Amino acid sequence: TFQIIKNLRDVHENKLHEIRRMDTGIEQWVHGGRINAVAFEVDAKVWLRGIGLFGAMDGSKFSVHIKVFLNDDCLLEESKDYSSNNSSNPVKVILSTPVKIKPNRRYDITTELTGGPTLYGRNARKVVSSTGLSGNIFDVTFFTSPLDQNGGGTDMGQVPSLYFRCGENG
Repeated sequence: TFQIIKNLRDVHENKLHEIRRMDTGIEQWVHGGRINAVAFEVDAKVWLRGIGLFGAMDGSKFSVHIKVFLNDDCLLEESKDYSSNNSSNPVKVILSTPVKIKPNRRYDITTELTGGPTLYGRNARKVVSSTGLSGNIFDVTFFTSPLDQNGGGTDMGQVPSLYFRCGENG
């Protein structure tokens, strides 16, 4: 229970750095059971706390199966439900446990969505800097993931944002 309370506190205290590689979603992106994935590296030790996902322009609901990999090791696997926020902005999906991210290692995040089509983003930024909230500035570099089955990559796709926390213990 303590961990859950701490997670809620972190999320509400806005200690999370939002690393947003795309702005608003455009057009529909059909999933059909295919995996959307993105790969990333961070130049500092951080904790991955959540991911942003596009919804639809109405209030439709989706469920997502999320996995985080370092090479072939699956560090986290969980399913979450989320609701669209009636807009083209990403929906923040907080992970149930923080994932420790080591500097300069390539991680892959896969998302398998069920529900209708979602929006998708284009013109993604390849390198995004955190806004040094606590003096800790770090860069996140995005790569096309070999695990993607849906045409997403460094330029376009799902997973428009990642949420990180600095500090010793997620």
